[in-house]
Order: sequence, then structure tokens, then C-alpha cells
Amino acid sequence: MPGISHFNPPELPAPRGYSHASAGSGEVVFLAGQVGSDRSGKIQSPGDLAAQFRLAIQNLGIALAGNRAVFGRHFPASTLLEVKGLYDPEAMIEIEAVAVRS
Repeated sequence: MPGISHFNPPELPAPRGYSHASAGSGEVVFLAGQVGSDRSGKIQSPGDLAAQFRLAIQNLGIALAGNRAVFGRHFPASTLLEVKGLYDPEAMIEIEAVAVRS
């Protein structure tokens, strides 16, 4: 689609059928759901929700790095929902986001 840029940093797993981040010419950046995985896509720290949360936030930061400064100590507003399961049974959390470039 013209006017839309897609970002897929090599530090994140290679996407299949999606982009890690997409942005138009405006200030809004849409980020795909990130889990606590390494660049190969393997879930890290099975059974440790806090560790997977930290890694998912880091992965969001990597996806944002091509668009704007990472939020550092200022974490975004968020909602935590329980779901029956994610695509990988070891994944305990997935975070998606919408960001505004400054």
C-alpha cells in the first residue's frame, strides 16, 4: 500500500505474513504483538511471566527503534487480559501497541 512503511528489524524474528511495525506519513506507528522471544523466535524464560514481559517490552523497543526514541522508564498505559493460550504454549504474554512519534 503506497504511503505505508513497514519495519522488520533483524534483531526480531523474521515475520511471516505481518510486519513488526507499520507507519504512514503521519505520527502514528502500529506495532505487532511482541512476545518474550529471542531473534530466532524461541520463547525465553518458560514459566516466568515477569521475564517474558521484560523481553516483550524490549522487543517493542526494538520494533520502535526505526521510528522514534524508545520509552525508557516511561512505560505506556496497558491492559492485562488472560486468554486461553497464545500461538506458542510457552508464551505467557503478548504485547501490541500504538505509538506516536515525537
